[in-house]
Amino acid sequence: MSYTIEIKPKLELKENFKEVTRRVIILTKNEMIRNLKINTPVDTGRARGSWFMSSYDIDKVTIKSSAKYMSFLDKGTGIYGPKRRQITPKKGKYLVFKYKGNTVFAQSVKGIKPHKIIDKSIEKTEKRIPGFAKMATNGLWIIMITVVGMEKGLDKIESYLESEIHEDGLLNDVTGIFIGEGKEGRPETPYIWITEEPITVDDTRPNPRKDYLKAPFVISGVCYDPDDLKKVYKDSKNLVSRVGHILEKGHHEDQDRWFKFLDFDNMDPNGAEIQEASLRVSQSVIVYNGIFKVSNMCLNKEKKVE
Repeated sequence: MSYTIEIKPKLELKENFKEVTRRVIILTKNEMIRNLKINTPVDTGRARGSWFMSSYDIDKVTIKSSAKYMSFLDKGTGIYGPKRRQITPKKGKYLVFKYKGNTVFAQSVKGIKPHKIIDKSIEKTEKRIPGFAKMATNGLWIIMITVVGMEKGLDKIESYLESEIHEDGLLNDVTGIFIGEGKEGRPETPYIWITEEPITVDDTRPNPRKDYLKAPFVISGVCYDPDDLKKVYKDSKNLVSRVGHILEKGHHEDQDRWFKFLDFDNMDPNGAEIQEASLRVSQSVIVYNGIFKVSNMCLNKEKKVE
């Protein structure tokens, strides 16, 4: 049984605030998934990496876990779960299971205590929503002009990475770079997948300024090995580590910078669940924030950004 969580506003907003609603929903979704991963216990990392956004609408996001045992981790089992009784075998005299590499035979077990993953994550996420609303409504004019020029920032990220896809480059094993939420078919691995998060006023500097914006770029390194799960996990981490090095080097050497700063935000070795993909597909994620002036959106291509 998979878990489904819906995020939607309590009140229906007017047509003029659809964009604000969208941004609050996406920011809340990102925070919720982050908290769900933090609160999910780690063994192999599959449960933590199983949370993903399954659907999105203007007023609702649905988050699911593909781990069939997630409800057990959340609510507990046996004497600690909803049924409040020990777990006994349905057939035969003994329960048989693996524990720390050993085969265990038991007539009954107490079960596992609830981790309350959902409750803890909702409580923590709700505290951030007022701040997300403020971020989404702060300077509504920004929303109108971000459509004009953000392609330049994405083009920069893509160009830095493409410059290393050649025989002697750091990405000589990469088959391609994909942009956006969807990909047609199943590309040959390893490949790089770039998505963008909502643009907000930059709050990363010691003295935040409203004339600087922050554009987060989420870059995934996707690898596959049918025979060696440990290797494919390490390969995906290695791939996004190379991506980080290339972005910082590319930004530093760029004589025609579009970003004022290109800052490392975080790296998640477990990445996110790839729907309908084999468990032998590993995806690590690295996030960089492109910091730029609002005025960049109005610059001509020929003008150098100082």
